Amino acid sequence: MKQNILLVCYDNDISKKVADKLADFFSMRVLNAYELFEFDFAPRNLSQMVSERGADYVKNEFAKIVKYSSDYENVILVADISMADTCKDSFNKINSDYVSVFLHDTPEAEESFLRKKNLSPELNKLFLYSAEELKVKQQVLQQNTDCSVCISGLTLMEVLFKTIAGIKSIYDMN
Repeated sequence: MKQNILLVCYDNDISKKVADKLADFFSMRVLNAYELFEFDFAPRNLSQMVSERGADYVKNEFAKIVKYSSDYENVILVADISMADTCKDSFNKINSDYVSVFLHDTPEAEESFLRKKNLSPELNKLFLYSAEELKVKQQVLQQNTDCSVCISGLTLMEVLFKTIAGIKSIYDMN
């Protein structure tokens, strides 16, 4: 039985909030892929690593984080939509170790959100996508995750309840 949850969303703040609530509900711990990345490469932060090593290097390191975090039990790993690229080669590992949940909005809403973040040029290489690119990433994630939840117009509690219902449906629980 899968004992971990991978929570993927375009908005790290939403996924962290949902993960914290899920952790309380399921008695699990939360790991954040970006915090783990920055811990591994301290004192450099994500922006510095993209600048020094490039976006592809950083994406490969995120894939490694997904792989090694699967060694833990009872964790919720929070990841960003950029993981659609980094995890393509890891979906078999993810599917065997994680219940994977994809939280998404419309590609246009996600693009608008990402543009409003005013990221550094380095982080734009990693996170900023057009609506068309986001649509492709969403399709990849919807095909390769166990559960997909559209969060458009929902409150945090509604997102949480839909996510819990999706996870329970994977285990055929009521």
